[in-house]
Amino acid sequence: MKKEKTTSTKISAYSSLAVSLVAMASGAADAQVIYTDIIDVTVSNDGGIYKLDLDNSGSIDFNIFRLGNKSTGTYNAVSCDATGLNGIVGNSNSASALVLNTTIASSNSWQTGAADLLMASSSSNSAKTGPWVAKKDHYLGLMLMISGSPHYGWARLDVNKLCNTFVIKDYAYDKTAKAKILAGDMGNTTSVTNIDGAEVKVFASDNSITVNCGSAAPELISVKNVLGQEVKAVKATEAKTVVDMNGMPSGIYFVTVTIGGSASTTKVFVGQ
Repeated sequence: MKKEKTTSTKISAYSSLAVSLVAMASGAADAQVIYTDIIDVTVSNDGGIYKLDLDNSGSIDFNIFRLGNKSTGTYNAVSCDATGLNGIVGNSNSASALVLNTTIASSNSWQTGAADLLMASSSSNSAKTGPWVAKKDHYLGLMLMISGSPHYGWARLDVNKLCNTFVIKDYAYDKTAKAKILAGDMGNTTSVTNIDGAEVKVFASDNSITVNCGSAAPELISVKNVLGQEVKAVKATEAKTVVDMNGMPSGIYFVTVTIGGSASTTKVFVGQ
């Protein structure tokens, strides 16, 4: 997860992409999760729009809006819509704020087309409404139609208490038509970085995280959850280390590897 603040009214999801194509079991033997990590985009200006191209095809699939007047505070809102026959999990009025590991599939309640779905709103009398008020690291459930078939996915966002700012962090979809996906599922991605001259590969699979540093043994491998709490700290003695995540909840973790006083952090998804 990277961070950047912007107030542009037209924001593209193509900057600083890290896309991973991986095979995994996700309700279908040949399911493939396509995960896209972006520089965190903060939208806080009146009329700001994030245009989400879920499959990075060059076409806009979903829009997320920042509405109202931030300076006067008379009305502020965050809403979203789907283009074409794409869909968003929710009801006729609002988009659901899904928690980590929620199943996204055909059985969800889908709102299709260009309907404007409320995420969160506030008014000058301090009244606040909508499922996304003051939500951090929650997920939009998304359905992307490709060649007439549904592909399920998610986008991770924060919305502040005043309902005048939202942050989009990353997103993913399953390349296999009709295959379900869990909110937050990034697939079994492999990250490759260079730390103090050593090529470091970090790979998460089911209930473990593998760190391979080539010929160098890392001084420390630290694993933190999305709350910033360290759940594992391993002082490795070999170049390849497997961190046992048995008993840890499924979800997103941040793996920091330290070699020669230098460190790099990788985001992974661990599924039990």
